[in-house]
Amino acid sequence: MTKKHIIQISVLGAVLLLIAACAIFDFAVSRQYAFEVLLSEEKRMTVADGKSALRIKVRLTKGGKAVEGHNIYLFASNGSLPASRCVTDEEGCISFYYYPYLYVNDKVTPLEDVTITMQDESNSKVFMISARSSFTVRILKSDETQDIDDWQSITLGERNEEE
Repeated sequence: MTKKHIIQISVLGAVLLLIAACAIFDFAVSRQYAFEVLLSEEKRMTVADGKSALRIKVRLTKGGKAVEGHNIYLFASNGSLPASRCVTDEEGCISFYYYPYLYVNDKVTPLEDVTITMQDESNSKVFMISARSSFTVRILKSDETQDIDDWQSITLGERNEEE
C-alpha cells in the first residue's frame, strides 16, 4: 500500500467514525425523552360509528421535566387525526382528537383496535433519530350499528329533502 492509500483509508475511516458517533449521539438523546398518555387505560376506547371523537392529551418529558416547543408528529393506524403535527405547550403537553373509522361490516372495515404513534421531530440534532411512543385505542362496535351490506349508500348526517 502506498502512503496515499493509507491517508485515503484513514480519512474515510475518520469520516465513518464521525457519522457513527453522530448517530449514536442522536440515539442517546432520543432515549432521554418520554411520552406519557394522560388518558387512563379504561378511557382509551371509542365507538366505530364514524362520528364519535376521543380527546387525547399527551405529555413529553426529558428527565422527568416538561419539554416545551417540540414538534410532535402523530399517526393513527386507522381512523383520522385532524392534526398530524402538534407543538408541546409550557407543560410539555399536546392535545388532539382521534376520530374512529365507520364500522360497516367485517369485510369492508373489520373491527380492530387502533395504534396511535407519536414521534418527537425536535429532539434530533444531526440525523432524524426521534423519540417515539405508541399506544392503543380500543374500538367498540356501536349498539346501533348493524352489518351493512350496501355500504355505498351510507350517508352520515341528514340529507336535504330536495335532493
